[in-house]
Amino acid sequence: MVPSSGDADGVPSPLANRKLIESFEVFDHEQNQTVDRREVGAILRSLGFCPSEQELQEVLRDMEDPKHVGVVHLDRYLPVVTKLVAQQRWVRWMTSICRNGKRVQ
Repeated sequence: MVPSSGDADGVPSPLANRKLIESFEVFDHEQNQTVDRREVGAILRSLGFCPSEQELQEVLRDMEDPKHVGVVHLDRYLPVVTKLVAQQRWVRWMTSICRNGKRVQ
């Protein structure tokens, strides 16, 4: 489940920030603060997001390391996901049920 953003300015609480990092670390198999871009959808779904493929691609454009195509570094992931939580964009994404990684209306 997506943690609340923390305060009115969108700054995540320490607990929320830790949950976002932990969700990333589950998929960081090499423990080098990076994940394959193909795993970002699974990370987001583990947090309760259910983005469409188009929404996922938009998020990935902001997250992917331009110097290392196909890789998302924690330093780029965290601000993007924090922003999603702060904007409460996840609320809209969660209005649809997610089954097998796909949005069901």
